[in-house]
Amino acid sequence: MLHIITLGSNEDEMKYLKESAQRNGVTIQFILCEKWNGYIDKITTMKEIVESIPDDDIVCFIDAYDVLLFTNVDEILSKFYSYDCDLLLSSELNCYPDENMPRYNEVYDTLAMEKITNFKYVNSGGYIGYKRALCELFKWKTVEEIIDIIQLGGDQNYFTEYYLEFACVPEKNIKIDMFQRIFQSVYKLYFEDIEFKNGRVVNTVLNETPCFVHFNGYGGYYYQIYDVYNYGRDIRTFYLEHTELSKNGMTYNLDGFRPPYSYHYPNIMQLP
Repeated sequence: MLHIITLGSNEDEMKYLKESAQRNGVTIQFILCEKWNGYIDKITTMKEIVESIPDDDIVCFIDAYDVLLFTNVDEILSKFYSYDCDLLLSSELNCYPDENMPRYNEVYDTLAMEKITNFKYVNSGGYIGYKRALCELFKWKTVEEIIDIIQLGGDQNYFTEYYLEFACVPEKNIKIDMFQRIFQSVYKLYFEDIEFKNGRVVNTVLNETPCFVHFNGYGGYYYQIYDVYNYGRDIRTFYLEHTELSKNGMTYNLDGFRPPYSYHYPNIMQLP
């Protein structure tokens, strides 16, 4: 069984993820933290939750405020199985914290992988794995040690250090979503590399349709999600039941639509 979980302290900012899950018939467990103590909560809270889950189950975590879901549970599981691993971490184009760059280079030299995409750096906004693998992740360090690690780079540094420590250890069987099959991170992504077809985001470079899209790295992510989610305002919507949207007598065909890159992802085209 797959458990999809997220957590946050602002319920209102979870609404787009909630609605996107409902549209796809997916149940997400939303954990509302009454008091937010910082990045440590993302680790300690998930540790408690994972420990209560049946041993053979699979857990998927996603960030609450800046993520949208585009598919069903079957596709998420199928793509997880395609990696043939116990724990899969989201990845991105940017190395953060950048102090870890030398260790990444060492790991990939050791792994000697046949193909390495540019999405080769850990992103902590999404991960999926078997309960046992996640328990090992969360028990790797004490709370005091975790607090020290996240002083640099937040929880992302914790996940990064875990990956770099065990990526070359076969028994751990840990990988990152280098092909963006499940988690698409948009930070530093050029819009020329994606298209919107039939209500799905398509990464044309990797030829993948990700399950989740994560608007990471931008302070204005909430407005980006609003723009792409509300198809009544913006034709870049991800949620079209058909490839054409008609309004006020005008028809917009989104097949092949490729908006130009913009750092802040502003409205490129708006409906009247």
